[in-house]
Amino acid sequence: SSDLSSSPRRRDRSAATMPPKRKFTPLKTTDAYDLAAYAAANPLTDCVQDPDQLRGEGWKDDRRVTSFGNGRGSAERSLDKTETGAESQGAWNGSPITGEVVRQRGPMPQTPTLLMIAEKPSIAQTLAQALSGDSKVNKRQGSSRFSPVYEYEGWFGQSWAYFRVTAVTGHVFNRDFTAEFNDWRAHEPRELFEAPTELKEADPSNRMLSHLRQEAKGCNGVVLWLDCDREGENICFEVLSIAHERLLRPRNVYRAKFSSLHHPDLRKAMQNLTFPNEHESKSVEARQEIDLKLGVSFTRFLTLYLKQNFKHVMETLDLKVVSYGPCQAPTLW
Repeated sequence: SSDLSSSPRRRDRSAATMPPKRKFTPLKTTDAYDLAAYAAANPLTDCVQDPDQLRGEGWKDDRRVTSFGNGRGSAERSLDKTETGAESQGAWNGSPITGEVVRQRGPMPQTPTLLMIAEKPSIAQTLAQALSGDSKVNKRQGSSRFSPVYEYEGWFGQSWAYFRVTAVTGHVFNRDFTAEFNDWRAHEPRELFEAPTELKEADPSNRMLSHLRQEAKGCNGVVLWLDCDREGENICFEVLSIAHERLLRPRNVYRAKFSSLHHPDLRKAMQNLTFPNEHESKSVEARQEIDLKLGVSFTRFLTLYLKQNFKHVMETLDLKVVSYGPCQAPTLW
């Protein structure tokens, strides 16, 4: 395939692999981080994946493969459909992908399809209008009634492709304690600082998980148009944890950097794609866990203490819970 644009300079990034939160096939780790390796090691997985589980490392052809690398050491943006076999479907070990995995990922299309995901439905509509040029944009409803899908044809570098543009509605997951620690009577507040946490679907009524799975099926790659801040970077990895297993080529993962919805700015961002930043995403996960443990533990402590020692005050003020949070004090101050 042709080198379609200048590649961003890549740097090897070494990070400790975080322990899995549910049973899965771990990769033999050495130095790097690659979605395709995870997809090949876990081809039959059809459930919500914690972003922590995507952290693996691997080697290919004695060359280091860093985050979302394609094994060539650069981000060659091509959706050329002439590649065949396991390589074209993002396999790690070189063996063909068949059976259930083909059903999940869909057949190889005649024309490559690129999935683009924004943070809000309104931004997805603006993206389709800005990037479609003279092509007709078709709008249809997806699995989520809150997020329509816009489709058009156009050029991706030197490859002609179908574009599928949709959006999430903010964070896909929320971090919470496991069910055991959600019972106030079962554990002391101080025990929550060591309690395990897990990701839960933020709003099941949105049907965002099935929506992302369905739209990613059969796509040759994904471009992430989430907000360009740390929260947006974290949502990138939430989206990938759901969609990567349905991509025909899980290595084709790109990140658009933009600060304006002006059409020329969006087109410029499309011509200068980069990669998601794992470190920024992990910093958000750390902040989420700290906020959760501080807020819940002190809320329970204050509520139980005041009910025990100042019950009449609680009843007079009709207070059932006295809330505490790391963000509440600076806001009130």
